[in-house]
Amino acid sequence: MRVRTVRDLASLLEEPVDVLRAAGKRVPARYRTQARPKRDGGTRTLAVPPQAIKRLQDKIGRRLVRTHWRVPVGVGPRDQATFVLEHTFGDDHASLDINAAFPSTTQPMVTLALVNRGLDMDAARFVVRICCLGNELPQGSPSSPPLLDLVLAPVDRHLKKRATREATVYGRWVDNLYFSGRTGVSALAREARARLNQLGYRIPRDRLRGLMADGSREVLGCLVSRDGARVGEHKVRELFERLSTLAPGDSASTLDASTRGLLAYVRRINPLQASRILAAAGQPEDLGMG
Repeated sequence: MRVRTVRDLASLLEEPVDVLRAAGKRVPARYRTQARPKRDGGTRTLAVPPQAIKRLQDKIGRRLVRTHWRVPVGVGPRDQATFVLEHTFGDDHASLDINAAFPSTTQPMVTLALVNRGLDMDAARFVVRICCLGNELPQGSPSSPPLLDLVLAPVDRHLKKRATREATVYGRWVDNLYFSGRTGVSALAREARARLNQLGYRIPRDRLRGLMADGSREVLGCLVSRDGARVGEHKVRELFERLSTLAPGDSASTLDASTRGLLAYVRRINPLQASRILAAAGQPEDLGMG
């Protein structure tokens, strides 16, 4: 099925055409703001859409972008621990991040990406009216991550091809780009910055990072080297505080899903580190296993 017009889009989303057109003509809906803590101690402000708009955004993200156009989530493994451990490869490393990625993704950038995928201008403008807040992708909308991946897809394709030729591991997790290889990866990171700037993002030079003084690299908050990886202090502290609230002898069934997932993540990254955290919190080494 080719999706080009608003009528095609309505068929794909299984929504009446008049409902879609009415939604696209309304005054921008009132979004609810919500503060979330960030890993560095700051806060992230989310713009949460009303339920009716959120439902359409979710369908656009899942059915159009992910399923119909098959736009993947980022670049690399979707399991976070596997993503981190991939970057133990090689002696050289570089990374960069797109500052304020969602607010920096503007209506014209999204419109161009949609038209390049085959939507006519009327359908592209409809999607933009539904999924953008003002001139940007709102952080907190279910369609924003898929549309960010759609906008970044041409850059990702180029970087993946070049990384493969140069025996380099390239991965992107939302707005963080990582390059690990034997040598010369900083040149690939500089090219990524230049291409992102051409696309419309502004990446300051200080957003380009290389190896730390001890030869390790930071990947999604973990410290990584050829010898392995270890979880950063933020997650160590979070896991210790969660485990410390359990009474000695509590069974694994008392672990909530979030704590169980965090413990499994630390075990994947560095089993010895997980054992030390469990011991410090007064918990058995096999907690949550089996």
